[in-house]
Amino acid sequence: MKKIIFKIAFSKKVGSGHLYRSSNLAQLLKDRGVETILILEEKNKVPKNLKLKRAFDKVLFINNLKNIKDFIDKNNINNFLLDYPKSTINFQKKIQTMVNNFILYQDIPRLNSCNYLINHNYIRNASKIYKKLSNKKTKFFLGTKNFLINFKKKNTIITKNDITVFFGGNISKTYLEKILNCLREFKIYSFKINIFVGFFDNNFSDIQKKYKELKIFFYKNSSQKFFWKTLSASKIFIGAGGTTLIEAIYFNVPSIIISRSKNQINNCMNFHKDRIINYAGNNISKKKISKKLKLLITNNTSYQILKKNMLKYKLEMLENNLPKKIFKILI
Repeated sequence: MKKIIFKIAFSKKVGSGHLYRSSNLAQLLKDRGVETILILEEKNKVPKNLKLKRAFDKVLFINNLKNIKDFIDKNNINNFLLDYPKSTINFQKKIQTMVNNFILYQDIPRLNSCNYLINHNYIRNASKIYKKLSNKKTKFFLGTKNFLINFKKKNTIITKNDITVFFGGNISKTYLEKILNCLREFKIYSFKINIFVGFFDNNFSDIQKKYKELKIFFYKNSSQKFFWKTLSASKIFIGAGGTTLIEAIYFNVPSIIISRSKNQINNCMNFHKDRIINYAGNNISKKKISKKLKLLITNNTSYQILKKNMLKYKLEMLENNLPKKIFKILI
């Protein structure tokens, strides 16, 4: 049986995006008969209601390289996927010596040492950039055509007057209130506002009372498929410029995006230049958000242009064969 280890960054600071995208790939590999093993560092930092067993056959807590190597040698494992944004090149080199196939998930192009590299973000000239940063034998899976969504809906999706809001698994109340102030300023009282918060977020019942004139519905620790179902039926998405931005494009939902970290800037700038999204910068501004909301809600031509421009990327993602490619290279 083919086996693969996933080592993933997952914490209050990092959020849950790396876990979700890797678990999607793990699930599809598991469906093909691959034994999938997840390695996390600290058990006490993993929420009790986080269900990992569906995508992973085993979940282990190992916090040093020596113990990882011992486990790899003992269980004769030849494949390793690392989705850890702050991993150094020296750390990568050590992992690469332990297995035959070392696969690296990366969001910002930087020096790396791996056999295969996945970066599904929109980066202009990504192939040219990575050839300068990687070993000559490294093979690449680059661009949104390698973005993976394990979700198929048979019925036609009916768009509702909903706004879905999600800024990752660790949004602060202050940040969220800035968004809600913008929505209240624009007087969006007829729209249902679906706000998804992550495993690490606190209770938001006080916010619901404070903005009672808005139709706010909070969803905490919801399943990924429920989030996708809600997002796919929404009229507008408001969120950050990482994984969920590409999910909104896949579901053909026009979005207003505020970047929250450096690794999101390429996506935001490039999709904005191609008139795929409305990028509002990296700071929340009432004036900017209100202007872009007005554009999407009152100007049907602008709204339809975004939807039309997104179709190219949606079609690419629908043809995604990343799991098949990864399965073929596993030993």
